Amino acid sequence: MPDVSRIKDLPLKAIFCIHFIFTIFSTIGSWAPTAYLFYNFLLLILILWSLQNKESEDPVQLAFSINVISIILDVFVLALWFPDSHNGAARFSAAMGILLLIVRPFTTVYIMHMLRERLGNPGLIGNMFPGHNESYEDIDRSAAGNTRSEYDFNNAQQL
Repeated sequence: MPDVSRIKDLPLKAIFCIHFIFTIFSTIGSWAPTAYLFYNFLLLILILWSLQNKESEDPVQLAFSINVISIILDVFVLALWFPDSHNGAARFSAAMGILLLIVRPFTTVYIMHMLRERLGNPGLIGNMFPGHNESYEDIDRSAAGNTRSEYDFNNAQQL
């Protein structure tokens, strides 16, 4: 029996395999639109990119975002295009789409945990997306603190 603890990035590889299998099974039937296939394979590409590029948090950040958005999109796709026929392949693939929807929140939580590790920040979700700088000084506020508006005309340079 192989030693599973020696496999690098095992949870991320497991997430890839789970999403890959459920995506393949959920697209067997012809019930889902092509957008469903597009955003699921986009997530798979981002997971592969994050496996290859271990130093950067960008692919993990994008995978997290796509996975969160995919939860909402899966609900819409299943609600609007759920097969109403008695075709076995369409019903099976829709059931796999439902299972993928159930699995997504768990994989989202793990991807969020992995993103925290790559950022080196065990903080909240708001700290995962850089862009706001805590050392930013608002000029209006610093000028508003100085209420002295007198000008010293004695030291002014003459034109």
